[in-house]
Amino acid sequence: MGRFETGSTGVGRTLRADSLDALRGYAIVTMVLASAILSYALPGWMSHVQTPPPDHAYHPEIPGISWVDLVFPFFLFALGAALPFSLGSKLSRGESGLKLVALSALRALKLAFFAIVLQHVYSPVRVSADNPASWLIPISAFVALFFTFCRFPGNIPKTLRAGIHVVGYLSSILIVLLACRFYPRDFSLSRSNIIILVMANMAFFASLAYIATYRMKPALRLLLVPLVMFILLAEGSWQQWLLNATPAPWLYRFAYLKYLCIVIPGTVAGDYLRDSLNCNWRHYASHDKSAIMLIMCLGLVILNLWGLYTRNLELNLILTLMMLAVCIGLSAENEFWRRLVLLGSMLLAFGLFAESFQGGIKKDPATLSYFLTTSGLACFALLAFDILCGVFNCNRSMSVLLMPGKNPMLAYVTTSLLVNPLLQLTSLWDLLGMMDYHPVAAFMRGVIVTSITVAVTILFTKLKCLWRT
Repeated sequence: MGRFETGSTGVGRTLRADSLDALRGYAIVTMVLASAILSYALPGWMSHVQTPPPDHAYHPEIPGISWVDLVFPFFLFALGAALPFSLGSKLSRGESGLKLVALSALRALKLAFFAIVLQHVYSPVRVSADNPASWLIPISAFVALFFTFCRFPGNIPKTLRAGIHVVGYLSSILIVLLACRFYPRDFSLSRSNIIILVMANMAFFASLAYIATYRMKPALRLLLVPLVMFILLAEGSWQQWLLNATPAPWLYRFAYLKYLCIVIPGTVAGDYLRDSLNCNWRHYASHDKSAIMLIMCLGLVILNLWGLYTRNLELNLILTLMMLAVCIGLSAENEFWRRLVLLGSMLLAFGLFAESFQGGIKKDPATLSYFLTTSGLACFALLAFDILCGVFNCNRSMSVLLMPGKNPMLAYVTTSLLVNPLLQLTSLWDLLGMMDYHPVAAFMRGVIVTSITVAVTILFTKLKCLWRT
């Protein structure tokens, strides 16, 4: 989940890095918000469509997506878009592909460690001041993980940095063992945070795919998407063997690779982003044209959320195709816009054409339409943030997204390991709990918790305490 640095060789490069940070920040902030507003009082479109209120039971037969269902794919897309800046820069300098594969594998293992620690230290019991272990464990885990993954500012000697990280790893392991004894439950490598574990798999396999196809045209990498989907959808003998084959079930399953259908398009978008910097493309249009494109990009996201959730499929398809035509026309004289719009249009159109397949678009179980549609919408979301940052200079007002986007690992754990335990130690938690009974109040409770998390993340980000793998 670490951010890839793009460097800074001018205004355009900094602005482009901001657009990618903003997309990643949007994903992580809305991920926190979606968890914080979980309530029986809110309408169905404020939850995952397949787990609707009031009981949030799993209903795999319900088709449709909500804004909550865009959170994870947008983050995966941003992960893919960052790869050309990290791996691409190193490959262009002549670094060994095998060395980069080894580094990607190490990064994946670090993320897997992160996933296992998180799932074991999550408290299954209510935090209370009368039971110190119930609040000491998550807060101590936050501190241990801080030392494990934080890149501290300043000229700290490498040996001291390594020593700090070793202490962090050992402390994290000790806290996991204490958590298993206190809760009580047995330690298991298979008990891990599924979101982070998927990220670990994507960090490795997407990097492997990027390194292998680095010298090809970016669009050719998209051929990996149907290859993965055909294997997942097939019922032949060798496909089933491949789906079930794994040397370490706690770390890898072929089913995780379905998310490459989002990450791979992200890498292509990242290539376009990097090319626009290296070629010094003049990608900024007039304010009027940029404003229209911004409205189109945001409108496509909002329209498809409404159309797919309410099941107005025909009207949604017609309006989407019309808006895509407008976007293609607006991007004709702008190379970066043109490439990203064409990529997003292709993915979104194919996703809507495949909507009826597999019983309609669904996040869980994830359908082909879900992968293509959300990837297409992520392209237009990235373009919207690029316009906001690069044309309208909204960087200062968007710091609430930019800062978490630079420090996503910290933002992801702050709520569960720090904010919630501290709130539960006070009367504030019970006060916030009273807000569950009204939709607006329940939403505001989530906003309050999310705002505290964002504030903590911004503080550490400004102090340059960034979590990295």
